[in-house]
Amino acid sequence: MSTAKFHVGDQVAEKQPRPLSTRTVGVVVHTFEDHTIREVVAVKFGNDPPIALHADDLRRVEQRRP
Repeated sequence: MSTAKFHVGDQVAEKQPRPLSTRTVGVVVHTFEDHTIREVVAVKFGNDPPIALHADDLRRVEQRRP
């Protein structure tokens, strides 16, 4: 069993942002348990509906501490 790259609640950004994307940082809202699609996560950018992205296309964003 492999370890997931991302967990629910992680802040992520796309490595190569889409041309029409307005948000750069999103939050992982769902990780898939099925071993055939383990590399896919659902990410929510702002108020937009969640979209499924491949984990290799994302990078983790470190949260700033006050």
